[in-house]
Amino acid sequence: MGYYVTPDIEKKVLTIDDSIKPTSRDQFLIDNYLKAGYTLRFKSEARTKKAKERAEKQPSIAEIEEILMPYEDLAKEFEEIKKGKGKGKGAFAAKSWYNKKGKEEVEKRAKKQK
Repeated sequence: MGYYVTPDIEKKVLTIDDSIKPTSRDQFLIDNYLKAGYTLRFKSEARTKKAKERAEKQPSIAEIEEILMPYEDLAKEFEEIKKGKGKGKGAFAAKSWYNKKGKEEVEKRAKKQK
């Protein structure tokens, strides 16, 4: 379940989700954040749809692990990034690493084998 109002403290922006019914608490929060200098941004269904389409084009974690299976060093590095905690670690960081570096390395090694 989401929230009607989601504040981004670093950017000083309030994101409003119109698909959720607001409560009196939500209106109170909006008023106070606006007094503090925050700006409003409405959640865009079009942006959400585009993001989902992009995500569906990307390979899943299981698919990446299967691709990296023949290459132990790459598979190990992928697992370390995926299992890690903190900045630059986790599942999203692991997928990003694969798209930027792992995919190229797999392609290079596949060409050498031919």
